[in-house]
Amino acid sequence: MEELLPSTNHSFEPEFTGHPPRPIPDRLDEGPYARGRRRTAILLAASGAICLLLARAPGVDVLARYVLPFGYLSWIGVGLLALAAAGYVPLALRAGPFRYVRDGLPLAVRVLDLVKTPTAIVNGSPTTHGFVARVLFRHPDSGETVSTDLKSNDFSSHRKDAYDTPFKVGDTVTAAYLPGRLEKTLRLYAFLELSPDLHLRARSAPSADSPWTQALLLAAIPAIFVVLFANVYAYGRYHPVEFEYRRAAAPLAAGAILLGGGLLAGLYLAHRSEQERLRRRAEQAAAEGRAVELATPFLGRGAYGWAIRIAVALGAPLLGGLTALCWCFMANAWLDRSQAAPVPATIVGRTMTTHAFLFREYELEYRLAGSDATLKLLTTPEHLIGLRGPEAIAYVRRGRLGWPWVETVASP
Repeated sequence: MEELLPSTNHSFEPEFTGHPPRPIPDRLDEGPYARGRRRTAILLAASGAICLLLARAPGVDVLARYVLPFGYLSWIGVGLLALAAAGYVPLALRAGPFRYVRDGLPLAVRVLDLVKTPTAIVNGSPTTHGFVARVLFRHPDSGETVSTDLKSNDFSSHRKDAYDTPFKVGDTVTAAYLPGRLEKTLRLYAFLELSPDLHLRARSAPSADSPWTQALLLAAIPAIFVVLFANVYAYGRYHPVEFEYRRAAAPLAAGAILLGGGLLAGLYLAHRSEQERLRRRAEQAAAEGRAVELATPFLGRGAYGWAIRIAVALGAPLLGGLTALCWCFMANAWLDRSQAAPVPATIVGRTMTTHAFLFREYELEYRLAGSDATLKLLTTPEHLIGLRGPEAIAYVRRGRLGWPWVETVASP
């Protein structure tokens, strides 16, 4: 191992000149850490100001009845402004990683191995990545040859291809540690993201995704939420009267196969394509001495990965079938041209349900004359307040698909 020890001719960066405590060079204000802190503080402050303005916008009080955070926009705005100030304080006080320059001790290390690996996996998919470098050095106190793994800061898995290290396997680079705490505080200087010259940087290679693909990916997330909210609304607002699900076997099966199966196929094909690109990049990176990105199995590793695969395999067809059914409920109501027939009804309850402390829904529970089944109608608080007494009239329409549904319930 002696021949692999770092070169004795290694020159440390100029900011490590002199003995601690050292002055912090002004040029570090242009490093990724400082710029990121300033950017985050500005975004938080701007978001806080927008929340304070929206809190006084017309119509927000109505939205707050259904989406609870809208009722606390003033408090959220103040909280964001406080977070912006708190985030900027370490930068103003030169705290955080700046301590390594002011009080730390530099150490020359040789890079033995370098990988890019997932650091957090949520629902079977990596959400953050990071670099792990195995380094070799001579312990400054004991003189022993030591090998250890040093990790970079995390970055978004979505942008993992944009990150590379400024060094390769076999290079001698600068590490730093705080006095008396080498084992716990040793970091590669490039991983601290302090220097505007020595940090994780973007490669010159273009992105593998076309602009159209990136645009579709950005549009997919809000589209999924819109579909889910539409499903919930359609199920609660347009659910047919005394509906038998065997009558909807065809749309359920079609949705399970087309929507659910399409989702499963899309996830698998996207994963397989990414793994093939990863394999090619890994071969090139290994040949050049750069970081080799580690592969991840489809939807995660181990027992957790298998649990996610089973949940997705069962949940995707179920979600697809229910989505198709909810679309049928909407089509049955929106395309209906029949006249509403008044039917005597009895109101048995009014409910307000809050989901995850974020969303609130209002339902009317009632029974039609001659039926013991309790039906529910997704409605508004104004509608519930306007109903007088238990006696009511339900206006039933035939439905475009032949599924009778209740347009509204009113007091006689």
